[in-house]
Amino acid sequence: MEQERLMQDIPTYGDLTAVNALQAVTIYFLLRASSTDDEGTDFDVALIQTMTQLSLRVRDIITAYCDPASPERPDPCGWIIAESLRRTIATLFIVELLFDISPGMIHGRCNSLALWSAMLLPCSQQLWEAETQLEWTQRYDTLGDERPYYGELLHHETLDCARSGLLEGWMANVDDFGKLVINIACVAEVAC
Repeated sequence: MEQERLMQDIPTYGDLTAVNALQAVTIYFLLRASSTDDEGTDFDVALIQTMTQLSLRVRDIITAYCDPASPERPDPCGWIIAESLRRTIATLFIVELLFDISPGMIHGRCNSLALWSAMLLPCSQQLWEAETQLEWTQRYDTLGDERPYYGELLHHETLDCARSGLLEGWMANVDDFGKLVINIACVAEVAC
């Protein structure tokens, strides 16, 4: 099975291959979740363990390619890798929030809401949908890439004026994935 090969090859993956593999597993999760067959949504332990191992493999890639604490503009290609990984991880958090995948987790159910809260929200639509590196660079230099964290979206009522304004600005400029995140945050608030 392809999942077994992925699991076996994880230690040999370069950064981009590891991100691509995690994205492939995520797509497979989504296909399984959308299946109308009850067996299709019964996530097997091996698949979840592969996803977990890939997540551990990619955990430092975002800061390696696009450190949010750095004052310098990142390389556009590195930024794309980091942003696509952020979106993939957010998708996995959404899957974990909606489905019980704890039987396959190495340490049982993790506190994904706490982990998700510490992640930056997806970038603005203008940055994500830039069609060329030049267009992206111009938009990045004009707009910047400061954005709130998922936790600030989840606990928006506790924000000071500056962070609240940042969150409102982010919400006004989201793409479709950002809209999904907002809707899931509403579900997460109700579930807490």
